[in-house]
Formats: sequence, C-alpha cells, structure tokens
Amino acid sequence: MTAVAWLLVAAWQRSPAALVSTATAATFTVATTLAVFVLLSPALWHDPSSRLADLVRERQGLVARQATFDPRGLVPVSGRLYSLWYQPFIAPIEHADVPGWGTDPMVRAERAHYEASALGGAPFGALLGVPLTVLAMVGAVTASQRRHGGLLTWMVVAAVAHLVTPLPWQRYALPLVPVWTLLASLGLVRLGRWTAARLPLPPRRGAHARE
Repeated sequence: MTAVAWLLVAAWQRSPAALVSTATAATFTVATTLAVFVLLSPALWHDPSSRLADLVRERQGLVARQATFDPRGLVPVSGRLYSLWYQPFIAPIEHADVPGWGTDPMVRAERAHYEASALGGAPFGALLGVPLTVLAMVGAVTASQRRHGGLLTWMVVAAVAHLVTPLPWQRYALPLVPVWTLLASLGLVRLGRWTAARLPLPPRRGAHARE
C-alpha cells in the first residue's frame, strides 16, 4: 500500500493525465491481488465479507491474548505517539518481546552470539539518538515544505501503521526506522546548508594578485 500511495503522489505531481493512468493501473493491480487472494483462500469462498469480518475479530482477540503475556499491557495512543520518535533511534534494543523472556538461557545465549557478530552493530542510545531524532524532525518539516510527496506518504503510512498497533513490542516500530533515517539525512543536509550560508566565503583565487 505504501508503494501504491507513493506512485499516486508522484503521478499527481507530474500531471493529471499521469495521475489518471497510474490510478487506473493501481486499481487493476489491487483488484487482481484481492481476487487472487480470495481464489487461493478456500475459507473465503463462502460469504467472503463475513469471513473477513471473522478474520478481523480473531486478530483483535489475538492481540488481547498477546497483551496478557506482557506486564506492560496494551499501549495507549499517547504512548504510541511518544514511541513514534523514541523507538527509531533512542530506545535500547529489545531482544525479546516480553521482558521476562530475555532471562531465558537460550535467549541470552542467542543475544550474546548476535552482539559478538559483525551484524551486532552499536546501539545509539540517547547520546546519538537524540540528535538523530531532532534531525528527523527537521527533515519532516523540510519534506513538507519542499513537497517531497513520496517521502511524506511513506512517513504517514508508517506512522499510522504504528499508531494502530497497541502492542508494546519493539518489532512493530521497525518500519519506522528506514523512513526516519531518510528524514534525519534530509535534516542533516538542511542543517549543513544553513551553516554553510552563514560562514564567511573564502577569497577568490587570484583576487589579491589583481589588486
């Protein structure tokens, strides 16, 4: 859905004709995808709308059951708004969804093996995470001012997907990391240009010789 929204925004920025053409192709693609999904799902053949409603109810029940395993419970909307900016760069890495699971010897051994590998990386923490978060905020403002439609669409879709997920597990914040990284890079470029515009220009080569 993010890709479809990005394509529609890009087409809208080009011309009305491009928007109509892209919207037609996107509608056909989405309809074909749904048709193939229903065709390959025998459980949906009889009364698909009711079966999809059953699927939604089962998912809601699963979320409620999953929340009982975590002492933190479901995250309120205010907490999800806060985690939009806290999780991508500042939050410490969680190696288990539920805090108690991290004490399991097998989980601890897997964590130690991962952290010792080249893929373990280095956690940002607040020292680097806060500046990156501020740069991402600057990048979000810059993207809105310069009408970076694709990036804004990606940001909104990722944020909405995060806000509708009440579970406190960090893996649901992972889709935020790529787009927030791009926003931080955009903010860094804007900060660099702002700084460069306020620095004194060096004298041109040969100016003293002509004098």
